[in-house]
Amino acid sequence: MKQVIRLTESDLHRIVKESVRKILNEYGEGEGSQENLGTAYMMAIDGVHSIYDERMKRAENIAKYAAKKRKEHGIPVDYFVKGMNKARKK
Repeated sequence: MKQVIRLTESDLHRIVKESVRKILNEYGEGEGSQENLGTAYMMAIDGVHSIYDERMKRAENIAKYAAKKRKEHGIPVDYFVKGMNKARKK
């Protein structure tokens, strides 16, 4: 069963920062360490991007659905925009 985890941008930043710090401590210095660190860095960045991309796709689908329903029911755009502005204030 999948579990939904909600993270703020600062939470995500903190998690990546802590992970990088742990990796730096594990790899330390020596032959090949920079290559290993570069690989770990890109893996972390790719993970962050995939989370962001997934959320953006979900938000885009919700927006398209909402716009479709607004048109189907003949709701004026003013009400739709009013609802969006109300949500932004939360």
